[in-house]
Amino acid sequence: MVYNTNRNDYGTHLINEAIRLEQSAEEMRKKSGPKGNEIGDKYEKAGDLRKKARDFIGAHTDYRHAKIYGFSNDEKKVDDLDRKIKLLLLERRTRGSKLFLAFLSLITLISALFFVSVSLTGNVILGLSENNFRWVGLCLFVCGLIFAFLYFRKK
Repeated sequence: MVYNTNRNDYGTHLINEAIRLEQSAEEMRKKSGPKGNEIGDKYEKAGDLRKKARDFIGAHTDYRHAKIYGFSNDEKKVDDLDRKIKLLLLERRTRGSKLFLAFLSLITLISALFFVSVSLTGNVILGLSENNFRWVGLCLFVCGLIFAFLYFRKK
């Protein structure tokens, strides 16, 4: 199957496939019979697809359903799903730190421009000399570059 290179279309495709797997697992759950591993496999695959599509909440729900309805008797599989849930939560947290680094980088770089161009402030702030303004601007600029480097390194 050929996927569109557009990220949104690919993510939508993954989520639609995950929904199809979830519905299939729900139907299997409603029917009687020992099909626990099949149900768990479908929920786990749906969770993997949602994780690829960056739908962390849906992936977390699918992994929990796989654990509860599918693999409650298989200790190895339950441990594997617990590990996936922990990694998923960790990935969710690091996404917020990436946004914070991007925001911090922009703020420090804009502040550096403000302090480097002394004519904007008119040398009124704290009675600093022109040379001191440039040093503050230089320090802010370096900090902004460091934050931008950290942001792009984590990406």
